[in-house]
Amino acid sequence: MKIIKDIEQGSCDWLLLRAGKVTASGLKNILTPAFKIRTGEMAKTYMMQVLAERWIGGNLPQISGVFDLEYGKIIEGEARDFFTMNTGLAVESVAFIEADDERFGASPDGIINDCEGLELKAPAIVTHLKYLNEGVVPEEYLCQIHGSLYASGFKRWHFCSYRRNFPPLILTVERDEKIMATIAEALELFFENLDAAMAKLVKLNGGLPNQKHRGIKPLPTKDDGRVDFNN
Repeated sequence: MKIIKDIEQGSCDWLLLRAGKVTASGLKNILTPAFKIRTGEMAKTYMMQVLAERWIGGNLPQISGVFDLEYGKIIEGEARDFFTMNTGLAVESVAFIEADDERFGASPDGIINDCEGLELKAPAIVTHLKYLNEGVVPEEYLCQIHGSLYASGFKRWHFCSYRRNFPPLILTVERDEKIMATIAEALELFFENLDAAMAKLVKLNGGLPNQKHRGIKPLPTKDDGRVDFNN
């Protein structure tokens, strides 16, 4: 596991760092909230997204406004400070946590003492009130949180839903080795299918893409010329 701290989230370097990788936030595309492996169109579409990023050597175009990005940064910083004030836990901002295989990673909203993580959300008022009423981590974020635990190897991950003028929802998720095993199984299947799709694309292209200006590492190959994602 490698923690990358010297890049700002949302920057071009950060986008390139994530390109062609499965991320904790994208894990919901290959696992259900109940941690069952998806095999339908959602998983296939996500695989093609990862394949496309790997092929072009960068991230696909993102549609988002400058105002949305800046507002998100302001609220996230405010929520992080609020979390620290309420828990006494100092939070450090990092760019990315990369798993040992360099094919999976997470972009946490912060880490604590290099051994715990933080996921911050600033939802709409009605959504935040729903979260408060239910008092559990919303199921739409379970894959992301457990994926972050998988990438980092950490034992626990904190979840905080924050909204100005309302009480926060702060919860802690402990590492679950059964879920970690399911994530590993899902990723193994995903990468097996991804490698097969890449091999087919290389064959159709008559070779590897022009990698001269690629933003990510060149595609590794085996002695027989096939793409090798294990190195």
